[in-house]
Amino acid sequence: DTIQQHEFYTTSIAYTWGVLDTTNYDMAAISNGISGILAGGGDGWYLAVKSKIEKYTFNIEGITNVYGDLTITRENPAGAANLSVGLIFGGYSYEADPRYLDTVDHIDFSLEVDATSWSNMSKHRTFSSACGDYTYAYVIGGWGEDTENKWLHDIERFEFATSSAAQNFGDITQDII
Repeated sequence: DTIQQHEFYTTSIAYTWGVLDTTNYDMAAISNGISGILAGGGDGWYLAVKSKIEKYTFNIEGITNVYGDLTITRENPAGAANLSVGLIFGGYSYEADPRYLDTVDHIDFSLEVDATSWSNMSKHRTFSSACGDYTYAYVIGGWGEDTENKWLHDIERFEFATSSAAQNFGDITQDII
């Protein structure tokens, strides 16, 4: 339940920066360079999956704020952000059918409100990776129930500015998680 900080330009050891409001694991993490947001995850107990959004500001050490919820509880989602907004991709939910999600939630860094439903991925997935630039977010690989072997090899692209459908952006050459 701790947040640790490590300075990129040194070889120093990370130090405890703050404490999370709740114990969590397997959550999505996004940042706009000013604030960080943690979303979803679990607390180590079967079926104890969360939907909480917890925000912290990098220059205010030790303080986090739980202020809203994702559109559905989930663990193992992926996240990507630009300077203004973040997207939370997929995950696994005991509340959903199918349990692997294709949901994309939208979080605005300037508003402390619940996430909104933004779009859907072309496949239901969890354990994927994500990254972004100023314009696009990319969700990569993962584990899904849409495929025979379960490993997903595609890369999907989403625009941060619009809630458009997933765009096929390519494939990875090996299983990643």
